Amino acid sequence: MRVPAILYLEPLSQSIAHRPYVGLIGGRPVLDLAAESVSRYCGPDGLIVLYHHESERTAIEQCMSTRSIQLECTRHFSKLAAVSHAASDHDAATVVLLSLGSCLAPSDLPARVLQHHFMQQNAYTSVKGLPRECSVSVFQTDLLQNLSALTSKLGIFDPEAAANKLASASKLAGLPVPVRLDSVPFEFAPAYGLKACEVPRSISFRLASDFALANSVVEAAHNRCADPLRATILTMWKEFSTERRAGESRVPFHPRSLRVASRQRPRVLYISLPSGFSGAEESLCSLIEKMDKTRFELFALTSVSGVFSERLRELGVQVICPEANLGEPTIQNLHYADALFNRIRPQIVHLNGQEALPFVFRLAMTDIAVVQHVRNGDLTGFEEGIILSDSVIAVSEFIKKEVMAFPVNENKIKVIYDEVDSSKFLPKFYEKTRARRELGIPQDSLVAVMVARVAPNKRHDIMLRAAATIKKEIPSFHLVIKGDLFTEAPIHDQLKRLIEDLKLQSYLTWLGFVPDIRKLIATADVMVLCSDREGLGRCIVEGMSMEIPVVVSDTGGTHELISSGTRGGFVVPGNDSQALAAKVVELLRSPILRTELGKRGREYVVEHLDARISAQTVMNLYDQALCSPVVQSTCNQCVVS
Repeated sequence: MRVPAILYLEPLSQSIAHRPYVGLIGGRPVLDLAAESVSRYCGPDGLIVLYHHESERTAIEQCMSTRSIQLECTRHFSKLAAVSHAASDHDAATVVLLSLGSCLAPSDLPARVLQHHFMQQNAYTSVKGLPRECSVSVFQTDLLQNLSALTSKLGIFDPEAAANKLASASKLAGLPVPVRLDSVPFEFAPAYGLKACEVPRSISFRLASDFALANSVVEAAHNRCADPLRATILTMWKEFSTERRAGESRVPFHPRSLRVASRQRPRVLYISLPSGFSGAEESLCSLIEKMDKTRFELFALTSVSGVFSERLRELGVQVICPEANLGEPTIQNLHYADALFNRIRPQIVHLNGQEALPFVFRLAMTDIAVVQHVRNGDLTGFEEGIILSDSVIAVSEFIKKEVMAFPVNENKIKVIYDEVDSSKFLPKFYEKTRARRELGIPQDSLVAVMVARVAPNKRHDIMLRAAATIKKEIPSFHLVIKGDLFTEAPIHDQLKRLIEDLKLQSYLTWLGFVPDIRKLIATADVMVLCSDREGLGRCIVEGMSMEIPVVVSDTGGTHELISSGTRGGFVVPGNDSQALAAKVVELLRSPILRTELGKRGREYVVEHLDARISAQTVMNLYDQALCSPVVQSTCNQCVVS
């Protein structure tokens, strides 16, 4: 019996360059190797690959150029929901679930797990003793459907995790569950004649740097055994990774391709480890563009390549991008921080957000001046950086008050609103009809645009509920949401269900990453931001600069920029979809009001929120830090080095 296999590709921001499925092992794309592992029993057309963005289809097809598979762009950003719907759509009673790393497991593993599943009459079968990143599992489709319905609000994305959690809860509570959860796991180590300690507990199979280790392991395994069917690859992975981690814990590795000139200019190192391109990254690029490069030599550290690293390079910044997870609190990252600071010898380190503790801890052992930029309304994880810093930049008065909850002197907190380059964010920079045509937005509609990454505090739900009310008042209304997703999140599927419940599909356009946000803003008649505890919505400043009227909530700091009804737009109570809808309707019904508020909003941006103003203020902070006797001593050492 042929059972279809489903391979779910995890969502990544479209602003990140690397996609794990294009990584090469032995000269072949890992996606092709994963497909080969199931071809023995499910046939050439038995693999269903689920992906999230149509822009990725070509790259996936190129990886599978010699193999016939079924490609499906799923609308679900939860693995459990995605595979459940795919299995149902294909009328499959049973499905095999793969991961990209399953190509590292023995090639006969899927067939053996499937045989075990039927022999034990399981509802689902997991593999015990194998890293999750390269495991295989088998599920009855009706169980997947029930799990998806029962756990959709619990933030559980993985089918195995959902089944195990439900079974454990039922056992502890002694209560029956409405689904059959019979499961005898497939024991990996005994099945392949191994000891449990010979198999790695986990493998890393996400970043470009992970594939160097994978290739070394596979090459060595093939040299040792012509057909590494008996789990040779995994046992050697354990051996190689153990040696590598032991070395990394004692010997630092050094930043490559880094040119540090012996110049008179003070060196500033920006650390901004999250690599997806969102508001914080856009704001840093805008700030750096206006920095005086004759006064400061600029460097930037981020984790992986993408739009962010490329924008920084275009601005003349030396970018260090090791293609590694620098956010983990590991000894390796502490060594990396030490090597980086010793190589660059910066006089100032500017933290662009909540950065990894190894870098903060290493900074605490230096005389380097630290500037902590605080942009988020949620300050969880910021405390160490705030206390350590010589200066704290708060993007609003709201953020300043939040920062003052920590043991910090108010004198070192400076409010600098997020800026835009008003010479670039110009009214009518993009012609509206052309912008709408290129983004697929109806020409004859009155359009509200919301720019906010998919996260609970952004409160897309309020905007969606307001949209249903607005449509009743203005039949030509159309809502555009630009909401990039950076990882799996239950909020995404919850919003999709709300869209269906409110029947918004016909007048809603949902976009992911947009390379030039000005094109999207140009489509708008009104811009909206209704977040909870938003530090400062950069998108609102951008909209005001382009003379688009705005409606914002009074939570967080964004409303500090708006004089409600007289400059920029309107401020409404937070968590109030009806108040939000009323003001959007008022603006959409009055072109004259939109024009007047838009013009006054731009005047305010040019005078108070232009990037040149904030850049000068930040450079003044740097100058103050450089006046410190300790930092001056560091500068003198650097000049003669």
